[in-house]
Amino acid sequence: MRKKLVSVLIAGSIILSACAQFPTPGALIKPPGTGASTAAGRKAGNQNELLKIVQTFLPAGVHLLAPEPAGEVAQSTRELIQTGDLNHDGQPEIIAGYRTSQGSAGVLVLEEIKNGKWAKLWQEEGGYSLERLQLADITGDGRDELLIGWAIGASAGNGLDILAWQDGNLKKIAGTGYHRLEVEDLAGEKGKDGRQELAVWVKDTGDAMAVDVLRWDGKNLIPAEDVYPAYFPRVVEYYRKRVREHPQASFYWYYLADALVKVREYRQALEAAEKGMVADKVIYPSIYGFQLIKARALTGLERYHEAAAIYQDIIAAGEKKLPHPQKPASMGSAIRSLLTADLSPRMMGEACYEAGEIYARLGQNQRAAEYFRKALLYLPGWDKPRQALEDLKLIKN
Repeated sequence: MRKKLVSVLIAGSIILSACAQFPTPGALIKPPGTGASTAAGRKAGNQNELLKIVQTFLPAGVHLLAPEPAGEVAQSTRELIQTGDLNHDGQPEIIAGYRTSQGSAGVLVLEEIKNGKWAKLWQEEGGYSLERLQLADITGDGRDELLIGWAIGASAGNGLDILAWQDGNLKKIAGTGYHRLEVEDLAGEKGKDGRQELAVWVKDTGDAMAVDVLRWDGKNLIPAEDVYPAYFPRVVEYYRKRVREHPQASFYWYYLADALVKVREYRQALEAAEKGMVADKVIYPSIYGFQLIKARALTGLERYHEAAAIYQDIIAAGEKKLPHPQKPASMGSAIRSLLTADLSPRMMGEACYEAGEIYARLGQNQRAAEYFRKALLYLPGWDKPRQALEDLKLIKN
């Protein structure tokens, strides 16, 4: 059995792991007889029967552990023992969290072999507790994946592992760090698609949290920009309350302005950004962060020349500080951009790409291509500028 030590890098929201051994009982154990079908008992939610089955797999000193979700979540994520068909055999598996005698948390998944006999399908340890055990269709294939939220610490937050059935095993396909997480099938322009998105909140300072909505694209978790208007009204409400309570806190205005851009309230976003830039003597996160949000709001209002001028200022300042990116940034979630809003390879890549978009809309395709190429210098793994360059090849100058 593999043992995982999870750590969360908040800015990058990346989960790292290390491996070790953990003692387990025999591969197959038959639970005490109950006179009833174990599968039927599971489907009926017979927690007592499930408890007996799980306990036969737990060594001495190991106790079952209920998840402790942060915020409002479905009751099912709080249950001591859960069931779900993870290996696609038509029969539900048993999923249980536990705490070892050393104090770390673990998760055990059991499958029924035949006639009430059980086998360990998967087992892992990580963190000091469990924030959640949740089943959700993240990949959009109509089957549930297993979401495990490992609690790391009050400041570090939680680490999410998403497990899917692949090649005869449960495998981690993605992960992210978070302090608050909502899992929901959000509606885009064409409605809901059956695939669950992840609304990820990561602490910054005070009660401020950077927020993004992520979706599985077949390889990675990427920003689900098409559903921002469906989710970010909640974020707007959160930050409107904060700026009423703390009007001198520039960072609350910053996050409010960002959320307003995402719900396409561009005039209000401009107003919030302007207020944030004069709210305090110390501008946090940075003047460049506010300027980037202003440029996005102006773009939304189709005030392209004003937006382009701001992008030019950001890029010019960045090229003085970062003339040759020594370590190009990875794209990942927009949370990284929000949390590191001073000039960085990530911010430079975004500014170059968004400037390129403006010039493409103005019909200045050669100039647009120049900025898309610059974006790739800072964010070489980002598909958007690469796709934009491909699209420009189809347009005659």
